[in-house]
Amino acid sequence: TKPGKIPRIVSVLDWEESCYADPRFEILLLCRKVVANRDQADALWKRYSQVVQDQLDTPIGPIEPWLRIEAVHSLLTMCMQGMNLQGGGRNPWEGKSDLWKKINR
Repeated sequence: TKPGKIPRIVSVLDWEESCYADPRFEILLLCRKVVANRDQADALWKRYSQVVQDQLDTPIGPIEPWLRIEAVHSLLTMCMQGMNLQGGGRNPWEGKSDLWKKINR
């Protein structure tokens, strides 16, 4: 990058790679993207917490802070896609209508 030029951000957090450092990222991804509602997400997180506590004697804490960090990650990802659709970055991986549907959800 040349001095004074705005760098291109590809990813604020490499979600897929971060799960190697902390498996809660992977569980959180399941809680946010796979299960149908918050009750199911809470049940999955609780079960995972019990297993980790039983096997490793390590508490993993509540789901809420992890939901917040995932929400920030999702919003930043959608914003970057919006910039990409306007020609301000790399090629978007979703079309404009798909992105608007995701944002509306």
